[in-house]
Amino acid sequence: MENDANKRVLFDYYWYLGDEAMDEYREEAELNGYDESELFEYVQDRRISDCDDEILSLRQFFDLTDPPASNPTQGNTIILTGRAGRWDGTSSGASDYPSLADALSNRDSVFRDCEIASIWEEDGALFMRGIHHDGEVNVEIRQLSDAGEVIWEDLKHCYDWGHPWTAPDGEKFPEVADGVMGNAVSHLLADETLAPLPRYAERTYDVPEMER
Repeated sequence: MENDANKRVLFDYYWYLGDEAMDEYREEAELNGYDESELFEYVQDRRISDCDDEILSLRQFFDLTDPPASNPTQGNTIILTGRAGRWDGTSSGASDYPSLADALSNRDSVFRDCEIASIWEEDGALFMRGIHHDGEVNVEIRQLSDAGEVIWEDLKHCYDWGHPWTAPDGEKFPEVADGVMGNAVSHLLADETLAPLPRYAERTYDVPEMER
């Protein structure tokens, strides 16, 4: 899988359907007793295994583990922002979850009924795409800092009780009182003291830092 200076592809479903993947795994498949007619099957088994391994690595990075990962916000709230397309249209917004495991698998997850299609980083920001029979989900994954947890709860309180919200920098968002959080959430996530870029790959795989 190819990467450029500002993007790292960590998993790509469609790469495993192409000739490059067949060529890369042909020798390995033969060593494991697969012949040419079974090569595609072997590569798809590797696709499933590689995706499972990457998801496990992400969960170990974001969710509480022993020993802890090299992630200063590990165990804090996960925020997914993006778009979800289904048979009845496309919606956009933000959702919070107590862990990445919940974000990917609980009954209210935007990834419900999805197969993971791609996971990638751009300039330290982490993205994931899921596909299903009638659409796809595209999100950015952030994790709140300890300070961000406090501000997020304040924002949700204002939303729930119909109050305008004032950000820590003093900017006011009266639309939160009307049940519209989009601009307020974007403003919160733009503050890296509240929702830092994960920089997952450099912290997990010891690869060079990307600058946003």
